[in-house]
Amino acid sequence: MQFGAVIGPASPVYYGRTHWAIERMLAEPDFAGLKWTSLRPNLFSTMFLNTAAEAVKAYRSKGELGPLKMLFSEDVGIAAIDPDDIGVAAGKLLALADPAPHASQIYTLNGPEDITGKAVVAEVERLTGAQVTDITYKDQSWLDNLAAWGTPPKTIPSMRVASDGLHKGVASLDRVLPTSQAILDLAPPKRTLRISLGDMVVE
Repeated sequence: MQFGAVIGPASPVYYGRTHWAIERMLAEPDFAGLKWTSLRPNLFSTMFLNTAAEAVKAYRSKGELGPLKMLFSEDVGIAAIDPDDIGVAAGKLLALADPAPHASQIYTLNGPEDITGKAVVAEVERLTGAQVTDITYKDQSWLDNLAAWGTPPKTIPSMRVASDGLHKGVASLDRVLPTSQAILDLAPPKRTLRISLGDMVVE
């Protein structure tokens, strides 16, 4: 979960400190020849739309819409971005005949809209035609599974801090740095909740 609020030298989130340290290292004269550009994307939307996508697929195969658990709060928005939008931006930067104007630049990327839990539920109901009756917002059970998935246990509390921050609005459009103008000019993020979730449930 990378978003601007967690990037900094004193961040309680370990990968936020790591991201900041790498950018600072690359800014040193020894690395001037790399002509690097750093992308700072907000939360990846598809990572936390997975449970909604699985609910839609299960309904289509079994005709039942079971419990829906999600990271999102009911009403607090997250300007989550589809990884495909990040890939398009990175690809266009790499394909430039002259990337010099983007050398040593740090670019912020947000999704085109805030996503809330309520909006996810509405989209699941639109895709299935059924009503979601069992909903858990701000679900953190995925954090409890990280160690079993191979994540170093000592990093999990740090990730919990990041997750808690999302429910306080730190990753919403009115709180994050806006998407950098260079990205808006080159490859503005376009993939909304409807597009992302719709693609995730295509068989």
